[in-house]
Amino acid sequence: MDILIVEDSVRERERLQTMFTELGYQVSSCDSVSEAEKLFQKETIKCAVLDIGLTDRSGSVLFQSLKSAQPDCQVIIFTGNPSPYLKQRFLREGALAYVVKGSEAASNESFQRLVVSAIGDADAQTPIEAQGRPLEEFLRLFIPAQSQSLFFDTDGGFPPCGECGSREYLVTFSHEIQIPPFVKGKVYCSECGVQLDPTLSDGEE
Repeated sequence: MDILIVEDSVRERERLQTMFTELGYQVSSCDSVSEAEKLFQKETIKCAVLDIGLTDRSGSVLFQSLKSAQPDCQVIIFTGNPSPYLKQRFLREGALAYVVKGSEAASNESFQRLVVSAIGDADAQTPIEAQGRPLEEFLRLFIPAQSQSLFFDTDGGFPPCGECGSREYLVTFSHEIQIPPFVKGKVYCSECGVQLDPTLSDGEE
């Protein structure tokens, strides 16, 4: 599934679902934590738009359970609460964005740009992770020399992408504070967005 919308306002839920469906994404929507949990336990979700003022339980609970079950899911908090404290907290805990209802960021155009940048165009499906730091630069800055060989092929260059054959890669950092040399991120083909192993973890792996 491309996008999961959890919103108890029928008007907002239908607006978002229509908007993202028209862009070509596979979209599911619901109005409660319990229903959302059933959905993400069955399907992998690329992006979730979560209200935090839900009727059965707090959206904060849903945020934590979703990030625990699917850490790669891009989560956008969509709320009427403009609290800077809540915004800082959710971003610190891994949310991609904190969008306040009625703000410019909540408009159709802004929301579309945010989601496309997060999971890619519905046709190309190139993820946001394919918009990071060049791999060679990342290795030079963050990876110990003895660990850099993990990324190279037998000819001394980067291995070709299994999908498109490109040898150009980009690195995205995970959504948390990065303190070199302890850094976390993933490597993606700059042409098609396919992930390359190994996944970076604490500067080496």
